Amino acid sequence: MLELSPFLIPVGYLAFISFPLGKIDVLEHRLPNRFTLRLFLLTLPALATALVISFSWERFWWAVGLSAATAALGLLLGATGGLGLGDVKLMVSLNLILGWLSPWLALLSNALAVVSAAAVGIARLLSKTTLGARQIAFGPYLLGAFFLTFSYALIARVY
Repeated sequence: MLELSPFLIPVGYLAFISFPLGKIDVLEHRLPNRFTLRLFLLTLPALATALVISFSWERFWWAVGLSAATAALGLLLGATGGLGLGDVKLMVSLNLILGWLSPWLALLSNALAVVSAAAVGIARLLSKTTLGARQIAFGPYLLGAFFLTFSYALIARVY
């Protein structure tokens, strides 16, 4: 549990900004750098501190590898217009945190976000109301999936 304590700062910050960040994403379809970059700048020293506390290079490389893969895939999807760069920056930080706990948790969180956003998107397309817009704010799904997965990890002691 001691190696988790450095992540309480970025996770606490994320809990503090989740509502305004999600609201901005829903209304404006963007995740501002003032939130996403601060989260990243809080997550990096937390990761380094966790490494110093636990000396778990395997966890470190999983977290860094998953985040690097997220950045590469996200930039590719961002270039095609399938994903916003704010979403990519948010996902990199979230995958650093969850990747430290378990690479499966990071994959689970990403899968939950994609499946839930896709389900809502399909429902909106099938509805006959004006809600059938083509763009979906992905940030709230990323945040919800992260907190659900992180809570599961704490309850089930998956770390």
